[in-house]
Amino acid sequence: TETIEDLNQTVKFIKQNKPDYAGIAIYHPFPETPLYDYCIKNNLIKEPKSLQEWADVSVFHWANLNVSKIPTKILLDTKLKIERMMYTRAYTKKFIKNLANGNIPSFKKIFNATKHLLNLYSGRLIQ
Repeated sequence: TETIEDLNQTVKFIKQNKPDYAGIAIYHPFPETPLYDYCIKNNLIKEPKSLQEWADVSVFHWANLNVSKIPTKILLDTKLKIERMMYTRAYTKKFIKNLANGNIPSFKKIFNATKHLLNLYSGRLIQ
C-alpha cells in the first residue's frame, strides 16, 4: 500500500538523517507467509502453477513481482538513487578518514574510485 509520497518521504528521511548504510529492498512476497497470502487474496500476484512459474517468482526475479501501485520503473530508479547516495557517502567518508590518517591514496586509486562513481551515476554498474 506504499504510495509515491511514502517513497519520497523515505528518500527525504535518508537524506536528512545521513545513515552510514541504508539497506533498500523492494518487497518480495514469499510463499507460506501472511503477506504472500494477502497478495494472492487481493490479486496482486497469481499463485504459480508450474515449475517455470515458480522460477519466475524466485528471489532472483523480484522485479517481476512488484505488488505495489507504484510503477516498477519508479521503484527501481528510487532504489538506485538511494544506493548512489550510500556509495557516495561511503567513498567520501573512507577518503576523508584516509587523509586524516595520513594515508594519501595514489592517483590510480582516486581515478578508479571516481570512475566507479561516474559509472554508478550514469546508471551503468561496473564489474
